[in-house]
Amino acid sequence: MTPAIAPTALDAFEADLTAGGIVTRVLEAWAGGPVRAVRVAGSAEASPETRARLRVGADAPLGFRRVRLMSGELVLSEADNWFVPERLTAAMLATLNATETPFGIVIAPLDPHRETLACTRLTGDPVLSIRALVLDGDEMPLAAVEERYAAACLRC
Repeated sequence: MTPAIAPTALDAFEADLTAGGIVTRVLEAWAGGPVRAVRVAGSAEASPETRARLRVGADAPLGFRRVRLMSGELVLSEADNWFVPERLTAAMLATLNATETPFGIVIAPLDPHRETLACTRLTGDPVLSIRALVLDGDEMPLAAVEERYAAACLRC
């Protein structure tokens, strides 16, 4: 059973996550240290709605990563991320494929920001579910994400 979370803490956490910045930086602030992205096996096809939001056709190649964002051994969130590889540099793609560097950190040179599409509070753990679109500084969609945040984030 998950211990109760103070509504004000959840309010503050949700506000930070949906403010439009790089989520990894938010998690680092809440956890008090670095966050890494541990890949989880799995795949998922992008829905037609996701492809439309990313402004790509049905046959356009998309990258996919399922990760756990972790601080030490603590799982902060799990996320599915569909991204448009042709909008990233070769160096960014290599970093995503070979390291545990979170997506938002890797694409930071593209001046990314997020547009929250849906934010749902959940009972139990996870405590929060977010769907968002990640855009570059020119408003070009880079990625669509579906994230689930653990109650552990609020107890760091």
